Amino acid sequence: MTLAADFFIEQVKVGPRRKEAHVAAFSREAIGRISHVRAPTLLMIGTQDMWACARGAELAGAATNGVELVEYDMAGEMPRLDPGRFATTTATFLEKLVP
Repeated sequence: MTLAADFFIEQVKVGPRRKEAHVAAFSREAIGRISHVRAPTLLMIGTQDMWACARGAELAGAATNGVELVEYDMAGEMPRLDPGRFATTTATFLEKLVP
């Protein structure tokens, strides 16, 4: 959850430069480094998002910890546009981690 919180905070900090931050998150460097992530990871992407959809499956496939990829037929910022679905998906993922 720390990674998700960190990502959210970074999105808020960059303000109008969010596009550049989003592109960086799905860059070749990020894809090359995701294999170093050992924590359970949830990756939610919108299949109509011009930034995430193109690289989301590739990012998930490069992970070695079994990233859970959830794709939604939408574009944009899911926490803001569909907070209920975002919360449900996140809660379901977290419940699997708690014995």
